[in-house]
Amino acid sequence: MTRNSLTALLLAAALPVFAQQPAPAAAPAQATAGGDTVVASVNGETITRAKLDFLWERAGTQTRARYDKNGGGKMGFLENYIKKRLMLQEAYKKSFQDQAATKAELEAAQESALFDLYIRDVVATPVVSEGAIRQFYEENKAEFRVPARARIRHILAATGDKTPSEAREKLAAVMQELAPYHLAAASNEVGAKDIFRFRFSEAAKKYSEDTTAANGGDLGWMLREKLDEKFADIAFSIPIGVMSGIIETSFGFHLILVEDRQEEGMEPYESARSSIREFLMTRDAAKVMETVTKLTNELRRTSKVAVYPENVQ
Repeated sequence: MTRNSLTALLLAAALPVFAQQPAPAAAPAQATAGGDTVVASVNGETITRAKLDFLWERAGTQTRARYDKNGGGKMGFLENYIKKRLMLQEAYKKSFQDQAATKAELEAAQESALFDLYIRDVVATPVVSEGAIRQFYEENKAEFRVPARARIRHILAATGDKTPSEAREKLAAVMQELAPYHLAAASNEVGAKDIFRFRFSEAAKKYSEDTTAANGGDLGWMLREKLDEKFADIAFSIPIGVMSGIIETSFGFHLILVEDRQEEGMEPYESARSSIREFLMTRDAAKVMETVTKLTNELRRTSKVAVYPENVQ
């Protein structure tokens, strides 16, 4: 098994496992570094929103889809990246990067990455040009329709082992516990919605009877048509960052918090560009390789290259 395949196997195995683990308690106050919002801090090393967004886009369409489906979305991706940073910090502590064998591997990896990026961003542009990417977007707009969706947390009081009255009473007590933070969030005090989201998440871990409890009641991004009708009506109408009243569905009784919401529309070209380029590079791989081969042959012909076969063993 190669190192690359081992890394891929570890990441694939880690995705569902890490997503099931509760996230560590985060400070509710918003932090910044260099003018950018900080999404996490790992032993003093900050991870900014810009860096997370870059890594998320770089992960590729299929990886993002797996996280969105069953890996906790972008938060699950961040949790896995934090674990990666912790491991790397351990490696740096032991100066592992300075070992001769490690240096050789890092140099080879850097050379490989530079080669791939140069092919993608320079050599392949006659085949997969900006115009070709834009044309694909314009001619396939139906593929980039974005359905209405909402990022939702909830706290469930199931009725399987209790009466409806008991389930309501349980959630009423939770509402009373959250009331001071909810009132501040509803009044739009600075930072109050972030604090309330944190408190709601902690309450979900403590009280919710849903399988999402360990993740703070996080349902992730949900399409309207995938939700219970009553649940959906509330989730797509209440203000973002404000808690619903007690809602009854076939699953029991819920408190709902909508963290974000996106109306139906078109995915912007800037957002779709990387996935389109990825698709076109795969679709037109033969043409790309023909271009690469032509260039390398030309460079070989015009360059001074000496080969010593007698020294190859």
